[in-house]
Amino acid sequence: MPFFTGERIIPDQKILKYTYLRHEVVYRYFLSFIKDKDVLDCGCGEGYGASLFATKASSVTGIDRSVSTIKHANSVYKASNLSYLVANLENTWPLKDDSYDIVTSFQTIEHLKQPLNMLRSMKRILRTSGYAIISTPNRLTFSPTGDILDPYHVQEYNKEEFLHLLTQVFPQVQMFALTGNDRIIRLMNRDMDTAKKIVRADIFGLRNFLPSAVLRIAYTIALNTIRRKQSTKNENVELDDFQIVPANINSEKILDFIAVCGDKNSRFPIL
Repeated sequence: MPFFTGERIIPDQKILKYTYLRHEVVYRYFLSFIKDKDVLDCGCGEGYGASLFATKASSVTGIDRSVSTIKHANSVYKASNLSYLVANLENTWPLKDDSYDIVTSFQTIEHLKQPLNMLRSMKRILRTSGYAIISTPNRLTFSPTGDILDPYHVQEYNKEEFLHLLTQVFPQVQMFALTGNDRIIRLMNRDMDTAKKIVRADIFGLRNFLPSAVLRIAYTIALNTIRRKQSTKNENVELDDFQIVPANINSEKILDFIAVCGDKNSRFPIL
């Protein structure tokens, strides 16, 4: 069984059910909006989301910077209307202007040093009435102490910070929130408590001085150990436990922000 590093979600791992469903629910929620559309999935990772989109879309392209990950996606997730591309999301993409109806990027923008580069590329390749759907963890619940513990994250956002970033490129932005029922809120609070304990245990702030490679190894070991201990509590979680609602709810109940972004002429879906 491969280790979960925190950088990429691996489907079908028992210890990751809660984390995986947190990603899958967003892909499934937007399935009805991509019907017969040309879709680009940025940061497609293992390819499970792009493959799901391909069941409804006219065409789907998954793009990711990792050669090995795209090779895996090509071998596992196949469809006649599904293709993959290796490219750095922060650099120029080898894609034509005005070539896609919808661009998605779920749980990726927090990994980027230059997120505006990706947003500008999204806008460039979108057709006139198209729109982008972008999600990212809520900084206030993912990193409740204010310290970024995930060494794969470059920047995390609260609602105002995320909105400010997006509106630098897109004239229209509608904000939504991924939340859930009492079971989901309990699991979220559990993760918040764990993050606080880790920060309190590091009384000398050693994580601020360790090389990134060492931090990633330590984080991977800790994350897998914690998830295995918690796995029995994750087993009962289902997709229906999650909810996507307007982002005007209490920020302490928000797992992820989801933004629908477009130009002045974009035709947004009715959510």
